[in-house]
Amino acid sequence: MLRDIYEWLTKTKGIDMKTLQAIREYERKNKCTPYTAIEKMEVCSLSEIREGILEVYELKSLRKNADDLITSTIVSQDVMRNNGFILMTEPNGNKDDVYVLIDNPLNRVPAIDLIKRSGFKGRLAVRWVPESFVEYWKKLNTKVYGTASFQKISESIDKVETMSDEETGAENEVYDADETDQKIVELTNEIIQQAINMGASDIHVEPMGSGCRVRYRIDGVLAPFLALDDRSTVKRLVNRIKVVGRMDVNNSRTPQSGKIRFMNYDVRVSTMPSVEGEKVVLRILNSQQGSVRTLPQLGFKEQQEKKLRKMFSRPYGIILVSGPTGSGKSSTLAAILSELNTDDVCMITIEDPVEYRLIGATQVNVNPAAGLTFASVLRETLRQDPNVIMVGEVRDKETADISMQASNTGHLVFSTIHTNSALSAITRLNDMGIDGYLVADNIIGIVSQSLVRKLCPHCKTKHIITSEDVEKYYAPSSLIGRESWVAGDGCEHCNGTGYAGRTVVFEILEMTPEITNAIHEKQAINEIEQIAIQQNFVKKLDYAYELVLDGVTTLHEVSRVIGGITSEEKTNH
Repeated sequence: MLRDIYEWLTKTKGIDMKTLQAIREYERKNKCTPYTAIEKMEVCSLSEIREGILEVYELKSLRKNADDLITSTIVSQDVMRNNGFILMTEPNGNKDDVYVLIDNPLNRVPAIDLIKRSGFKGRLAVRWVPESFVEYWKKLNTKVYGTASFQKISESIDKVETMSDEETGAENEVYDADETDQKIVELTNEIIQQAINMGASDIHVEPMGSGCRVRYRIDGVLAPFLALDDRSTVKRLVNRIKVVGRMDVNNSRTPQSGKIRFMNYDVRVSTMPSVEGEKVVLRILNSQQGSVRTLPQLGFKEQQEKKLRKMFSRPYGIILVSGPTGSGKSSTLAAILSELNTDDVCMITIEDPVEYRLIGATQVNVNPAAGLTFASVLRETLRQDPNVIMVGEVRDKETADISMQASNTGHLVFSTIHTNSALSAITRLNDMGIDGYLVADNIIGIVSQSLVRKLCPHCKTKHIITSEDVEKYYAPSSLIGRESWVAGDGCEHCNGTGYAGRTVVFEILEMTPEITNAIHEKQAINEIEQIAIQQNFVKKLDYAYELVLDGVTTLHEVSRVIGGITSEEKTNH
């Protein structure tokens, strides 16, 4: 059975990897389905695309005239819009016979799940329709697709009936998921949809007193979004999330994890019991094929990009990407891997979880409960004749040892490691028990990165750096009197924050012969750093200060994310 439309194009139409990459790029830029991208780029005709979709996803197309159908009221139009499907029925036919129309086959399962949970007991006929029909249907309705507002969420809350403790049952009992009313379903969907619209990476549902607050993490910073003051609503909201995340709704005393498929997004769910109640965090991952960005789009400048390309053009060795959680390590690796992912390369990735889908690559989700650890999968990977291997994270000595072995046997290996600088990754490997000679002989280079917020170009204001700024943000005194920019009062373009988007701040340590010799001689890290600096190594903090002077970010943001220089460093600056 074919996995997706891309595999169908490759096997039945002979489409090459270059054309597939172009389709993905068109899909990303125009925010459309892959099927629309294929049609617009004239790779296939609409009839051929229909043929492929029906074959790959075992669907049928709508044979009836859509003008003879009316929109069903089983679920609200907002729910249909936000979940990528349309319900229609014949005006004079049996109301229990409903057509589920979808333009993206991936929406089939969540659509059916939502419809059944609404209490519908009739017959469902899933049919594929072109995206043009979906757009036509949207225009017939007054509300704009995908623009959930705070007001809309407030209306959803108002429609949820309050239930007393007696009605909801004893404290340890939970609301029956099968009886969750439609307004809770809509409230849950709107909270997730609005987070996506605002570019949030995480949603925090946190119990507080008799209610809870909902916060979004946008550009790395948590911001309050919504407050619920009714305990029963909070309980039903949490249970709705647990139900669709396939978690145990009867267990509120131990942490749980699950996942939700929401339109084109994978949402990872984590619950944690606290003294106030269950806290829920939802991590939003864009799993669309076209979501991988290039190195320049991530913020790598031309000179650093060339250095990085030189490193991953090598046939074997190890390249590490280091940084704290949420610093964009996976995005950087995905950008590199997408360039290496050609028809003549066998690529295998081992991840927890798979975040970016790479067409043609073999991607494995680790599952410790089933014995699939990074180390065990990596060991078997070496028997799969790969050219390029990506290990999600070097967590222990066993994984590090096998990675070194893979490098020694002629493989190009990529991985991440949790350290705050490139040089400290060497120390971390030594602490794991990896001998210095193995590090020196196998590591090609180490990239350390963090993400800082970018100033909103519409409301940022000029600022001359003062001695007070230098003192407050632990910055070098050489910046005093230099012109920079600071966040303005905020505007409609940045949601009133003064910042819009993030960019990468990085340092690239290339393993030159001099540095390799220093590691062999077991020189101290600060001595190795001095050798690197003499070879034009730019520390992450120094690069960040360049961005401050260029008006990209601020001293405040650099201090918040990376920190500042020490008193000793300030003297040397």
